[in-house]
Amino acid sequence: EKSLIAGLEPETESAAPVAVAEKSAAEEKPAAHDDFLHLGAWEGKATASAAFASGNSRNAAAGLKLDAKQEAGRLTHNIGIYLDYGESNDVKSQQRWGAAYKLDYRIEDGTYAYGRISYDEDEFSGFDYRLFAGLGLGHTYFDTETFKLKVEGGPGFRYSPIDDSREIEKEFALYS
Repeated sequence: EKSLIAGLEPETESAAPVAVAEKSAAEEKPAAHDDFLHLGAWEGKATASAAFASGNSRNAAAGLKLDAKQEAGRLTHNIGIYLDYGESNDVKSQQRWGAAYKLDYRIEDGTYAYGRISYDEDEFSGFDYRLFAGLGLGHTYFDTETFKLKVEGGPGFRYSPIDDSREIEKEFALYS
């Protein structure tokens, strides 16, 4: 009986490479490019901003925004995150952040259906936080390196607890 290690026989007078046995169909899994959570290559962009001013008052503001996209067959995963902060005369005057996830499903060339969910918090807006979930349709009319025109929209539901009254706004909304 001979043992195989890395596809080679042990040293003998006539040592020759031995073919590695083919994997059975159960062991070999096809690449699943249409899987919902396929983690392939992501592309995206990051934007940072800052503004400082002094004189009669001192103002400072900074922001960060991240957008990422990953295509997996007919599916496109879109993630967005933002954060903005500001101070005026050493007193906080702006603090907001949020995140959104949108899943696009390509129906045909240029046309797609989507589902979107987002979360926003803005300390100076009058609500504790705001949740939105919705579905819709979109179409890309132009998509070149220098110009892109895409129109999308659909119905959704928004949930917003109000800061002062502790009431909860529940309303149908449109996303466009």
